[in-house]
Amino acid sequence: MNLSINTGSNTPLYAQITEQLEQHIILGQYKFGDKLPSLRQVSKDLCVNYLTVKQAYSELEKRGLVYIEQGKGAFISSNQSRRQEVIHQKCSDLVELAKQVGLNVNDLTEILRNIEEEN
Repeated sequence: MNLSINTGSNTPLYAQITEQLEQHIILGQYKFGDKLPSLRQVSKDLCVNYLTVKQAYSELEKRGLVYIEQGKGAFISSNQSRRQEVIHQKCSDLVELAKQVGLNVNDLTEILRNIEEEN
């Protein structure tokens, strides 16, 4: 797992960890049933408080992306509909941003096609 934090950011550390793990899960880098690294391991790797990582894992559980088994760890949920909800929300945010900068849906579609071709 490749996580990093920016201590100079206005975003709380737990939120940075949550967002990065969510991206890994959404992108399929973790599969249903995979166990996330232990809270202690992540806190050690990132040099953050154990409770910060616990808060991030709890947030992922609230979002339906993981389930936590007391004493065993956090595991990836099979909640595919939640993954689709996350993608839908991010797309909605993108459409809103495009509108704010004066782009319409056709402009946005063209940008997405160009990005797809680049990848």
